[in-house]
Amino acid sequence: MATRWDSHGSTRSDYPPERSGATKAVEHLSRHETAAGIAILQQHGSVTQIAEPQARFEAIAKSYALQPGNTLIVSPDNASRREINEAVREELKTHGVVDAIDHQFTVLTPRSDMTGADRRWASRYEVGDILRYQRGSKELGLERGSYAEVIAVDPKGNLIMVQRDTGDIVSYDPARVRGIDAYRQAEKSFAIGDRLQMTAPYRDLDLPNRALGTVEQIANKRLTLRMDSGKTVTFDPHEMRHLDHGYAVTSHALRD
Repeated sequence: MATRWDSHGSTRSDYPPERSGATKAVEHLSRHETAAGIAILQQHGSVTQIAEPQARFEAIAKSYALQPGNTLIVSPDNASRREINEAVREELKTHGVVDAIDHQFTVLTPRSDMTGADRRWASRYEVGDILRYQRGSKELGLERGSYAEVIAVDPKGNLIMVQRDTGDIVSYDPARVRGIDAYRQAEKSFAIGDRLQMTAPYRDLDLPNRALGTVEQIANKRLTLRMDSGKTVTFDPHEMRHLDHGYAVTSHALRD
């Protein structure tokens, strides 16, 4: 099931007055009172069940395309979120809202399969992982906020070897370093008209995590976005790789 929200996290403003119960449903859902929230939505005819996943994603995409402004789709997990994002993009392309020409960019996707405890064990890392050091380590020469790529893993010795952007190679026991975020690199297609979201703060441009914007221009390998906040920003996505399509988000992302 996917629920439609506006970009501020409230229910769609086009609900008629008699459907104000939707607000109560959202309150229940925000408190994890799922059964009560769904019951209210069903009473107001706001729940549509489509069992077959692909048919469900296509129906969501068509519904979104009818009124895309200030609308966000909430999905229960990352797998369905990605499928919905792709379905919506294709539907919007047929309407001419998103440009037909895609541009490929390398982005970072969180390794959501790794818990905080997992990050203490070398066996949980994979060659090719990109690590971001929130706190850094003076002992290892890892600056706060810097990135490095895992190039070797030694589970028996509980050691990982990483290569920094400078080319320097560092080997260490991950149990001794705290505040690590782990990512995988992935290729994403962005086009003019696409909705994008920041998946990490971009402090250079004062953009918070989950900030949403629309692509206005792609030129000279730089993206220009008109943010929902009203400001326009231009940046090199090779320097800010925490990007994703912004049509659908997971329910837990709204609580981050």
